[in-house]
Amino acid sequence: VLMERIFNLQLPPQQPAKAKAMMKGYFLGTSMSTLNSTMGRHLETLLKTETLQNQRNWKKEGLFNLSYSLLF
Repeated sequence: VLMERIFNLQLPPQQPAKAKAMMKGYFLGTSMSTLNSTMGRHLETLLKTETLQNQRNWKKEGLFNLSYSLLF
């Protein structure tokens, strides 16, 4: 359900090998490039946006948590 909502990708039910092959083909190439550029633009917007003093810590912690969750 999440793959369909987020990436508009419908995976075959209960066929993990086929789903893995579909995801590999889908996320390599233009789809990955589009995802990279979109995420880059959004992160750049977040980092360049001025924040109030009481929101700066949230911004740093939120960005750290996002980065950490993407890596691990």
